[in-house]
Amino acid sequence: MRFSIRINNDLPVAQTIRLAQAAEAAGFDQFWVSNDLFLRSAPALLAALATHTERIELGSCIFNPYTINPAELAMLAATMDELSGNRFNLGLAAGAADFLGWVGLAHDRPVQALRETILAIRRLLRGERVRFEGHFLQWTDEAYLRFPAPRVTPIYVGAMGPAMLRLTGELADGALPLLFPPEHYETVRPLIAAGEAKRPAELGELDLAACIW
Repeated sequence: MRFSIRINNDLPVAQTIRLAQAAEAAGFDQFWVSNDLFLRSAPALLAALATHTERIELGSCIFNPYTINPAELAMLAATMDELSGNRFNLGLAAGAADFLGWVGLAHDRPVQALRETILAIRRLLRGERVRFEGHFLQWTDEAYLRFPAPRVTPIYVGAMGPAMLRLTGELADGALPLLFPPEHYETVRPLIAAGEAKRPAELGELDLAACIW
């Protein structure tokens, strides 16, 4: 069992750095930063943390493919791994429809959008040209990283609904379901397991985080 901590992206940069350093010194394994709209930039905060910590894993909690294009998410993941020494975990989810509405973005077919996003990001990080003709992504074969990614960054999915939980079991490296109250685990686990039945063997075992607050 590992232990992590998540903070909101509303704190000053210096305070966020101090908290991450304190978490690292206390033996926490992961430090996650939220990415809510109109607060401090989570990518900038995470970059600052990468240069002020040494061991603790860092994660986004969470990015979505509507406000940040999946191509840029892959660029961000690869650069964060380069900066942190492969300590970054890319937390993704579909985003909140209400928040997206604030900036005029449609929350169109979120499960399909996230499926295509995960598949495309992994291919980019493997160094492939990603010609993609999906519902959400329409990419030409010019879609490829012009630099080598340090690795295929682990992807964690924040999921609440049944379809998203099944997708998480099928394609994610890790799951970030909301387990509050803790008894909700009995609802979440079978849905994730249903997705795991279709999980590619090369992905290995799913890391299931118990997200409570």
